[in-house]
Order: sequence, then C-alpha cells, then structure tokens
Amino acid sequence: MSKDRAGLAKLWRKNLAERLNTGIPVNQWCKDNGYTKHQYYYWNRKINMSKDAAEVSFADVTGKCRTSEIMHTSPDITIRHKDLVIVIPDGFNPSSLAELLKVLREQ
Repeated sequence: MSKDRAGLAKLWRKNLAERLNTGIPVNQWCKDNGYTKHQYYYWNRKINMSKDAAEVSFADVTGKCRTSEIMHTSPDITIRHKDLVIVIPDGFNPSSLAELLKVLREQ
C-alpha cells in the first residue's frame, strides 16, 4: 500500500469510528463532513475487508447451561461475557451487530 493510501486508510479508520460513536446517520455525517456516501461506503468496505482478512480466528464455545437459561419466552439473544451483556432483539440489523462487534474487538 502506498504512503498516501496508508494515510487515507488511517484517516478513514478514524472517520468510521467517529461516525459509529456519534450514532449520526451516514447521510447526515457525510453531509456534515464534506464526503459523499460513495466515499463512505467504499472506505467502510475496504477497512472492514482488511480487518476481516487479518483477524480470522475461532473460539470453542462449550459449557454447561441450566435448562432455565436455554428455555426462554423472548426471541431476543443475550450474549454475556465477563461484565458485558449484549441483548440482540428479534429483527436486529446484522450490519449494526457486525459493526458493534468490530468496535468491541478493538477495545
């Protein structure tokens, strides 16, 4: 990757994290910051593809569950890890979940 391209990638990593943290819709963020939606989605795809290629790993998830934890009436999914609890509601946006997990991996 050329020096200019690496600088742009670094800038866009910062831009994407900023937009995600503010929660501003993409259209509004682009308008406020002088970018087009094309630029935003191009760099979002580029940055996320390079992360995915570099971060392929698997975790063995095994353990004992109580019956009360398996049988629930809510269609929501709850993920618990240490002191973190993430509730994923029925009908969630998979892209939003993917972005959330990427941000958490960086922490």
